[in-house]
Amino acid sequence: MEKKRKKQIAWAVVLVLVVVFACFDMVRLGSVTSGTATFIDGEKDVHDTLSYEELTLVTSAVNHHFLYWDNPSCGFSEEVSVTLTDSNGEMQVFCFAMDTCSNIYWQNKGRYVWVSDKKYREVIDMLRTHGFYFPCV
Repeated sequence: MEKKRKKQIAWAVVLVLVVVFACFDMVRLGSVTSGTATFIDGEKDVHDTLSYEELTLVTSAVNHHFLYWDNPSCGFSEEVSVTLTDSNGEMQVFCFAMDTCSNIYWQNKGRYVWVSDKKYREVIDMLRTHGFYFPCV
């Protein structure tokens, strides 16, 4: 009887995992070849090319992370964003919260990227070296 119960639990876990992965989409970027940091606020007008290390940092912060729907009051705009370009020339725009929320909005998909506070802070610290400042609302 116990063996049958363990089998049922194992199948239930597998079913839950299949449903979770089927219902939740992830960021799946191709081969990212370049990136641009954009920050426009008042007299600031930054359009900087990201270095390889910076590109790797941003890509690792968003790639293979879950997406979700939400309606936060943080405020998002292409004017506070990073655009990643892949080897096919396809551009993906990731907007950063203009206040102090740790949210990233994937403009192409109209959804938010689930990212850890630690990884978000690493990206924000890098963006600050390009003249970004927060809050910028």
